[in-house]
Amino acid sequence: GGKLVMESPSQPSGAPGRRRTLEGNLLTFDFDEEGRLAELQARGRNVTLTLEPAEGTGEEEKRVITRRFEAFFSPETGELTEARCSNGVEFYQGSLRAEAEAGRYDPDIERMTLTEAPKLWDSSVRLEAETIQIDVASGNLEAEGAVRTTFNQEDSSESESPALFPAS
Repeated sequence: GGKLVMESPSQPSGAPGRRRTLEGNLLTFDFDEEGRLAELQARGRNVTLTLEPAEGTGEEEKRVITRRFEAFFSPETGELTEARCSNGVEFYQGSLRAEAEAGRYDPDIERMTLTEAPKLWDSSVRLEAETIQIDVASGNLEAEGAVRTTFNQEDSSESESPALFPAS
């Protein structure tokens, strides 16, 4: 029953920092020769990563649930460089839900890439493809390979634009 809470400091632009909470049955930390965090692994039935929005931003909380989580950090800056989920992954953001067998998060571009039978849905539409990319900051989506979309007739008649594909 491990729990790690990471709080990023306020940004140079004055934007508030964010809180990330990682919970799992087993947390393993690997450090480099100088004692700096290089890799973090979490395993368990429901390893949960919660990304809390900074106060006043209006962003929604994001949650990732998986069985195996690996995160890699830059020893020089301590910043997250990549995170991988395997053995099943679920992603939640507001009414949006996604699942796949594997996922990868790239913090430089704030993108979650779901692979191996990914599915994504909300109350209006369901999306399946070979790869689904979610821009975590904006909520924009990109799907590639055998893309299939199914609209819920009851909900899609209520508005011109389903919630998954907001009007621009």
